[in-house]
Amino acid sequence: MNRNPVRRSPAAAKASRRNGANSKGPRSIAGKARSSQNARKHGLFGHRESVAREGSPDLRHLAEVLEELARGCVGGHQDVERALEAAGKLEDVTVIVGSLGVTLDAWLVAGGGGELDDLLVELMRMRRYQRRFRGQRDRALRALLKVPDL
Repeated sequence: MNRNPVRRSPAAAKASRRNGANSKGPRSIAGKARSSQNARKHGLFGHRESVAREGSPDLRHLAEVLEELARGCVGGHQDVERALEAAGKLEDVTVIVGSLGVTLDAWLVAGGGGELDDLLVELMRMRRYQRRFRGQRDRALRALLKVPDL
């Protein structure tokens, strides 16, 4: 096996250095914020700042009820945060599952074609996420209410 590097001309090496010096990634705060989301697929596993402020009216109402319940409980606010975060993620994944169901219905009406396998795999993955987040929410609520696991 020949491990000798490929020799480039001095002009090519100079051009390569010049081009490499131009691109060092985003420099502005907005550019860095945009590029930090490059690998994001659905955002279900990121930490939420405040689920109570950004969620649906039902989620905001749940936050109010749980905060009232947690007053006076030792460690109750941590359980409230865990329950709300899981409830918010459950709400998000439920919306995704609904849109995948609509896509599947449209696929069936159109008579097939396209990638059914990919659609079904994504639907099964989102269903698993639903079960995971429902379990996280329920465990946090049981801890808040001091109800033993079933």
